[in-house]
Amino acid sequence: MENAMNRLRLILVIGLALIPSVGYAARCDGNFQLVRGSWVSTRYCRAVEIAKVARESGMNVSAETLLRHPSRADEVCRFIDSDIRAHPACEEMHAIFEWAW
Repeated sequence: MENAMNRLRLILVIGLALIPSVGYAARCDGNFQLVRGSWVSTRYCRAVEIAKVARESGMNVSAETLLRHPSRADEVCRFIDSDIRAHPACEEMHAIFEWAW
């Protein structure tokens, strides 16, 4: 019985330790992600913002696609160029992709 309680405690502790890391990656506000208590512009959040604006404009695209395929991100940014919400994210994504090549 005591062995089962110890296992349960261990599972509970591990589960609670994982909760912040799961929610941590998805905490975006526009182009910014909460990282160790500070808001930092991240590539992930920029991709999320671009994908959100693109979907609202009728394009079916995910942030994961934009992160994996730089040419698709460039195409999406050209498509939604008239939407001011996407300008900062697209400019930063474009600069990162140019630098990577």
